[in-house]
Amino acid sequence: MLQMLQVQLTASEAALKEAQRDAADVRLAAAQQLAAHQAALTDIKTQLDARNAELRRARAEAVSMGKSYEQQLQRFAREAEAGANDRGAVDDLVY
Repeated sequence: MLQMLQVQLTASEAALKEAQRDAADVRLAAAQQLAAHQAALTDIKTQLDARNAELRRARAEAVSMGKSYEQQLQRFAREAEAGANDRGAVDDLVY
């Protein structure tokens, strides 16, 4: 009976050691996967930051171009008005 219990104990200890090795392997695999996911996340965040910076730059450029176009339109309007006034003055002299 004692010998049979010792055999069972030995078998249980062997199974426990094997389970511990398996658990260690699973923990290692999980840690490696976590590290890979964290690296991918960091890469994605870096790409997102770069795209956001480019978007901010493009928006600022669009605002600047819009202001420039508005100034050009105002200048053209002033020039057209001045030309019309000059033509009107010339017309007054002619007629």
